Amino acid sequence: MRGFRLAGCHVPLLLTLAVAPSIAAQAVTPAGAWNGSWTAPEGWVYAAALHLSLNSDATLEGSIAWTLQTSPRPEEKAKIGLTGVEHVRGTYDSRCRIVRLEGYRLDDPNSILGTDRYELVLAQTGNSLGGITWHHGPWTGQLLLTR
Repeated sequence: MRGFRLAGCHVPLLLTLAVAPSIAAQAVTPAGAWNGSWTAPEGWVYAAALHLSLNSDATLEGSIAWTLQTSPRPEEKAKIGLTGVEHVRGTYDSRCRIVRLEGYRLDDPNSILGTDRYELVLAQTGNSLGGITWHHGPWTGQLLLTR
């Protein structure tokens, strides 16, 4: 794809010519409330409600309220519908719109969660956030969120 690199990010030529001036005029931020789902190839599905705060030094703090919707493990079938909270922190690269988060603490009385790492991209409009998650090593989890 034709384009150029700007501050370490690849910017497609079409984007540069068509919409870059209007996007540059509006600052997008990952701060706020997000809802969506996390999936893994083994069959897990969780509903997610993410709340993020952006600090002046481009660090992020927040929490994800997770609700188990589907599990491939028979012993977890009785836990479908239960919730837990993962506390996350990380960074935001506004030039590339990259959100990197890492879970560091759980409020999980039902033992339905594990901490994860997240590599997410914030859409140019600021209304979608998504990407892959560490998922205990293979980077096969997917988290898709909207405002």
